[in-house]
Amino acid sequence: MQTILLVEDQPELRDIMGLLLTMSGYNVILAANGKEGLNLATNFPFDLIITDIKMPLMDGNYLISELAKFKNPPPVIALAGSISEITPNSIIRATACKPVTTQQLRQLIAKALV
Repeated sequence: MQTILLVEDQPELRDIMGLLLTMSGYNVILAANGKEGLNLATNFPFDLIITDIKMPLMDGNYLISELAKFKNPPPVIALAGSISEITPNSIIRATACKPVTTQQLRQLIAKALV
């Protein structure tokens, strides 16, 4: 079973997306901000990280830049209100504007895990 780290500061969106991913057969770990997400990613291996961009404490762009420094960085899906908010990085495999539908999320994951 593949493990996904979902980093999202909005609790209701984090819970709904986490449930959807779990129901789709993934092991899902939730983080409320980039700082928490980076701590988890530093200590545990993930097959994929899905992160929001605009978050308190540490935004998604900074999180992604830190993940890119890992010896074997996990692929990332970046979600934002506007694609222009996302700073390009080689570990980003897919991007999308929020909100995403269930079908879009599944397609993004399939693209990122290739």
